[in-house]
Amino acid sequence: MSTKTRFSDLLVAWGGGLLLLFFHLDFWRPRRPILYCGWIPEELAYRLLWIAAAWAYLIFFTHRIWTEEGQSEADEDRPS
Repeated sequence: MSTKTRFSDLLVAWGGGLLLLFFHLDFWRPRRPILYCGWIPEELAYRLLWIAAAWAYLIFFTHRIWTEEGQSEADEDRPS
């Protein structure tokens, strides 16, 4: 993996982590008694979207950032 690609991946990882933290600590968001699709409360819909974003971040992080020590890009492309 090139240094430029690694730096951009780390930047996305830090930025994504901070965004997830910001949206998790949502003291700034007003709570309203709204139902989506007639039965999903707004808070539940917000939390489900947050969980989906956290899951996508986890997949990105484990695939691109959390690699084995000494593993090269050529090793990643080689089938096991």
